[in-house]
Amino acid sequence: MTSAPRYRLRGFYPGDPEEIERMNLMYYHPGVMKAKSYWQSERHTIKDADLSAIHRSAFSVPTKIMRQNRSVSYAVADIRDRLVGWVWFYHDSRHPLPTRLIKELKLTSRNSRVYQVSYEKLLSDGWPPVLIRKVRHVTGAELRRERRGVIVDGLRLAIGRLRREYRALYPERRMLVLYAYVLLDNYASQAVLERNGFWKDARVYRHAGEPHELWVRVM
Repeated sequence: MTSAPRYRLRGFYPGDPEEIERMNLMYYHPGVMKAKSYWQSERHTIKDADLSAIHRSAFSVPTKIMRQNRSVSYAVADIRDRLVGWVWFYHDSRHPLPTRLIKELKLTSRNSRVYQVSYEKLLSDGWPPVLIRKVRHVTGAELRRERRGVIVDGLRLAIGRLRREYRALYPERRMLVLYAYVLLDNYASQAVLERNGFWKDARVYRHAGEPHELWVRVM
């Protein structure tokens, strides 16, 4: 007997104030900012956070793969259809897949598509009081609700959908390559990738002065 799914993928709701607030909360959580390497000054950045601001780039990414080589993103929702995370497959010219791996895997624009993957979840702890005071649509109890497996399940669902859509576009054999750079002490993210079939490159890479591991999955 299989258990009922805890999460599902859907598009984003750019006109929903609670959805906008949840997106901003995920962005401004200090743990996420540090893990994503856009940590600046916690006090200054969070103090000035506008949880009602609509970041159109976050809502404008297609939720379906296309022949045009564009980014793809999915919202991860709980059984009440509330946003609890997201998964984004995108192209990053500043931090591409290393040339060495491209040569080893024999990747070309004609036989493959390569995406860097990023993801976030609505965390359950570590919320600074200055950020909690700004909340208007999500209760403190909801923020502190324990949410297990959001990104493990969300990434699995997202990879499955991306792969199915890619195979529908290109029935002939083409590789789909996903990769992620992760800080050495970001064990939670490493576990998410490992449980989703990624393997770790032997080398360590530096971005913004910080050492990162490189995780890769080829399908």
